[in-house]
Amino acid sequence: RKGEAAGRRMSLAQGLEAALGKSGADNLAILRQARAWDLWVHLKDEPGAHAIIFRNRDQVVPPSEIQAVAEWVWRESRGKKSMLGEKYQVVVVECRFVKPIKSDGLGRVT
Repeated sequence: RKGEAAGRRMSLAQGLEAALGKSGADNLAILRQARAWDLWVHLKDEPGAHAIIFRNRDQVVPPSEIQAVAEWVWRESRGKKSMLGEKYQVVVVECRFVKPIKSDGLGRVT
């Protein structure tokens, strides 16, 4: 069911919640659960997990909360391959602009 998307959950300030997929199937499940105005968070040009920040329409997400979710995505995507002090770029867009690639079992999107 749509409301039962797998993945990890993180509670944020102001009643916000984020979900992070554990696999390609989980990534697609949480993306399908997302509404058009929810935020999609992913490391730029890196394979790995993505997260969705569920919010109310027109609700502003504080930069500190986006940073916390971005760090969570980074830890889950890079894991032990990361190095201390490594810089990374994060893409944050509304889910209306993220579309799954058809017939792709890896959970990739455009």
